[in-house]
Amino acid sequence: MAALSVLVIWSIGIAMASTAHPPEESLTDILRRLERKFARLRSLTAQFDHIYQAPGMRLFHESGHVWLRRPRYMRWEYTHPEVKLFVSDGKMVYLYVPADRQVVRQKLSQVDDLRAAFIFVLGRSHLREYFTRIALNPKSERPVEAGDVVLQFTPKPRYAAFAELIVEVEPSTLTLRRVSIIEIGGARSDFLFSHVRENVPISLDKFRFTIPSNVHVLGNR
Repeated sequence: MAALSVLVIWSIGIAMASTAHPPEESLTDILRRLERKFARLRSLTAQFDHIYQAPGMRLFHESGHVWLRRPRYMRWEYTHPEVKLFVSDGKMVYLYVPADRQVVRQKLSQVDDLRAAFIFVLGRSHLREYFTRIALNPKSERPVEAGDVVLQFTPKPRYAAFAELIVEVEPSTLTLRRVSIIEIGGARSDFLFSHVRENVPISLDKFRFTIPSNVHVLGNR
């Protein structure tokens, strides 16, 4: 997924405005509200569950805490079942797995990782420019919470680092509940969010990473 993945989950990794809306809100109205919220969003923190499924493989479930800040800062702290850290300082991305005593270092623009995709979504205010099709409450995707709004995005070929993007939000506040990414090869990652807080102060120190001594470093310098 390369640079685009790096650019998708800063637009969606978010939770949205607390204005009332009609019971039968149209797709156009929902997108308009989402885009207004994206424009106001500066940061987000949440607890997350990451569920990964790939054809022929067993389901894998991880959890932890995430911090996101515009323009391109993120920190994913995995606490279960294995401790690991995924950090973007705005230019470089670091994946650190203490048990392996290894750090993978890459330029943000070259990262092929689903977590980096949040950057793309969180930074977009004109969603139709990036997706050929946007569906409201598709029958193929049941909401995690009854009554939630589910949006299904199909990217334009230029941005097709994945096959589909699913975003689920609470209908009145547009608080982010879920982001699901279906890869072209059929693998699927579901990020489920709870205890979401928006526009909270997050120091840039949170996104700085110092490579520990006595670890093996792979990737860019």
